[in-house]
Amino acid sequence: MSHTVLLEVCAVVGWMAVAASTDVVFETEGTKCRLVNEGNAIWRVQSTTSTGAFEETGAVQALARWMGEPMPGTRGELSVTDENGVTVATAPDGTKAELRHNPFTLAFFTADGACVQRLTRLAFAEKGTTVEGPLAADEHVLGLGERLDALDKRGSRNVLCTSDGYNNSSRTYLTVPLFFTSAGGGVFANGFESAVADFGKTVANRWRFEQERRTLDLYVFAVKTPAEAIRRYVDLAGHPTMPEKWSEGPVVCRYSPELSVLEGVTSRKVRDRRCVGYGVKDVLAKYRADGVNPTAFICEPWGNDIFGDSPEFHANKAAKTKAAADYLDGEGIRMMIWMACGHPLSMKAPGFKPEFLVHADIERDGTIAERNVERVPEVWMGDKENPDVGNRGKGRFILDITNPEAWQWYLDVVWGEWLRCGVVGAKIDFCEEFPDDGRLYGKTRIHYRWHNPEVFKGASVHHAYPTFFVAKLQRELAKRSRHGFSVLARGGGLGLQRCPWMWAGDQHRVFEKLDDQVFAILNSGVSGVPFMTYDAAGYQYSGLVFEPCGVYNPKTDVTDVSRTELRAGEEPVFRRASKNTSIEEEARIFLRGLEYTTWSGCLQTHGFVRHPYEFDAATRKTHKRYADLFAQLADYRRTLFDEACRTGLPPVRALALEFPKEATAWTIEDEYMFGSKYLVAPILKDVSARSVYLPEGTWKDLRSGDVRTVSAGGTRFNVVAEIDEIPVFECLKK
Repeated sequence: MSHTVLLEVCAVVGWMAVAASTDVVFETEGTKCRLVNEGNAIWRVQSTTSTGAFEETGAVQALARWMGEPMPGTRGELSVTDENGVTVATAPDGTKAELRHNPFTLAFFTADGACVQRLTRLAFAEKGTTVEGPLAADEHVLGLGERLDALDKRGSRNVLCTSDGYNNSSRTYLTVPLFFTSAGGGVFANGFESAVADFGKTVANRWRFEQERRTLDLYVFAVKTPAEAIRRYVDLAGHPTMPEKWSEGPVVCRYSPELSVLEGVTSRKVRDRRCVGYGVKDVLAKYRADGVNPTAFICEPWGNDIFGDSPEFHANKAAKTKAAADYLDGEGIRMMIWMACGHPLSMKAPGFKPEFLVHADIERDGTIAERNVERVPEVWMGDKENPDVGNRGKGRFILDITNPEAWQWYLDVVWGEWLRCGVVGAKIDFCEEFPDDGRLYGKTRIHYRWHNPEVFKGASVHHAYPTFFVAKLQRELAKRSRHGFSVLARGGGLGLQRCPWMWAGDQHRVFEKLDDQVFAILNSGVSGVPFMTYDAAGYQYSGLVFEPCGVYNPKTDVTDVSRTELRAGEEPVFRRASKNTSIEEEARIFLRGLEYTTWSGCLQTHGFVRHPYEFDAATRKTHKRYADLFAQLADYRRTLFDEACRTGLPPVRALALEFPKEATAWTIEDEYMFGSKYLVAPILKDVSARSVYLPEGTWKDLRSGDVRTVSAGGTRFNVVAEIDEIPVFECLKK
């Protein structure tokens, strides 16, 4: 290896060379690199592009430019010394970077001299860049975005590429190339490209980050605590967006045909079976009969093309949508719709032009098979067992958001109509299914013909497109809606904390998947995405079966759920049920999921599972009690939301965020802090007891009222919590 430091020496003091410069330029493994400080303990390390220049615009800069914001970071002047092969750069904020040349080491120090991160190798290849560093034997690692399998990444190899995992806990819907360790500091790769992060699995006591990016663009945060690292990340990538109060919940969402009419019972074909659904008024009445007051409904069927094939269709659809939204509005409830990420929603709206769609050339077996097509082929990025994607067709129409005319049409005409009808939010699905430009999927590659290629220049559109689409849609529609606007999105890359809500994708309603939801919200929180939610207690049954529950007459278009025996010309109507889980067990799963969801930012129910009002009387009574508790926590929750928007610190916090000096806190994966006041210890199995860890401090058991003082190092003890209870402890003093 060769390492050369290039400095313009402005003065010589004795034997030590001293320079004032805005950067330190050096060479490693034959590649020219530079080190700069962007203020507030933020350091940036870059390599040159193929032209030999340093590219100022990385992922966070491209996102800021797309959002019309100033470029993040302010370049500061460094005081640089060079002595015996060691270069030390000191920033105006007092943090330092120390470059050793043989062997290569780039170390970063806080203002009080603590070393918080070391880079021991920067490597460059045609397929990407690699950064390596050491891990102490007792060092723990957090970050990387929404992961469903573990909180501490020590000893793991993690693929950072969003995909629809559908109950595959090793996959992820949301990736953030940010991590930090118990030693301090933070490392953030400034790119939308896919990556692999290995923390001691391949080589013991060593971390390795490989990104599919040909030039290095890396930030290192010279800070001591994870909370400080998260703050630096959101300062760069964008601060979180405050959720609307009505979006906190209870939010009611269920697949078609549920909520597809204003009132009454209806049915619709789902694959090869006709399934039953109830109208908006009927579902609301059932909730309120149990004493629960929803704050928003997500009506999926209303998300189809509102303009349709004729003016008559448009008038009828718009009238039905407005009637439902007006009814809910009169009840103090907001209406949202479901949609797929990037879908134009209507190609029959006034003013639509074919050039508003993304166009692409399609390569198969190494040859361009189709040119300038407007339907982007679907490529498989997820689990083939997912029932949601099995018959969605051979391609998707996607809005070309780089075309200003297309974007303005989408906002003014399409969303202008939805807003006029009273829709004030969108649940945006399939954000992780946008194919990358030039990546080989089986035998297929896609080469996009963007209206303005500069928007995604040098970026992986697989992660960048959903981020750009969701972030700007949220901001623009919030300006136009009388009730504000709330996007609830699934999947994408860095910067998606700008969306007020992300949700954790699809998990089965089984005890084994309850911890996936906890992992999702904790991992997102330590990665700068504070507002993560999920389908409370699961989205879909494991071992799905269909139970007859009524009949449908195609001649009269009437669904009757008072009987199941068929008469001449009638078809059976079904409801979805679990083949593997009894109603009694499902009630227990629901309650355990409900309990910890109450101690979170958003309470949302969704999926082909039982609604809360479909359980027995005791379960419904407990549901009401927790819904009441969720409402009582509203003021406290909003203070946490405000803090999250300022600092990035999530409402639901891994213990290490609040107790970074407690070694054991970094290892706890089945408890969390709700703000700095409450420690929540959910029960995630079909049991009534668990072990609880409490860090140092004075704690009050909210169930018994007992107060416990814990010394340094924390303590463990066993607790019993029946099916309608959750252990929660109030921190009286740290």
